[in-house]
Parts: sequence; C-alpha cells; structure tokens
Amino acid sequence: MTATTPEEPTRLYERRLPSGGYVAIEVRPVRTLFGPMKIRGQVVVERRPESRRPGHRAPIAAFAEDAREEEIVLALLPIAKSDSTLAEVLARKVTVPVSARRRWEIS
Repeated sequence: MTATTPEEPTRLYERRLPSGGYVAIEVRPVRTLFGPMKIRGQVVVERRPESRRPGHRAPIAAFAEDAREEEIVLALLPIAKSDSTLAEVLARKVTVPVSARRRWEIS
C-alpha cells in the first residue's frame, strides 16, 4: 500500500496524438507505509480541447512503480507509443498495471 506525496508529477515523455491532444509518461515519488520511497509512473492521455482541460485530470491508461525512473519509462513506453493499445485501454475504461520488471509486449 502506498500514499502519494503532494508533489507535482515530472513529465519524462510526451507526444502529440494524431487526433489532437497528447500522451505522456509522468512520474512522482510515493511514500510506502512500511518500505522505502518508490516512484510511480503513469501513462496519461489527454484528448480534450485545451479550453476544457483546466480543473480536470487526464485519464490514466497505465501505471508502474519502481525505485528507478528509467525502469518505469522502459516499462510504460511501448504503451505510450501505441495508438491502438491506448485506444483499446481507454475504450475498456480500465487502467493497466505494468510491472517494471516485466516489459509490456505489444502484440
């Protein structure tokens, strides 16, 4: 179990979507109840027009936790780069947990 810290996320990757908006990988430190600090990475997908973004968070398509940012980016990058995977995840209205130790394979 983890509790997030109030820090703003750091964006490590961003690309524009063909239909407008963006997909990004953001990371932030999280405090665990009984263990060391971890880093949580999230793939966020923003498709709303800029005028509708204030006050709303972008949907999270996938997340991973690890002690190193590099491992999180390596785990989440295949999802963030695949328009078809993002569309499938968002259509199902789910968030995909990704293990940083087991890389995501796009089939």
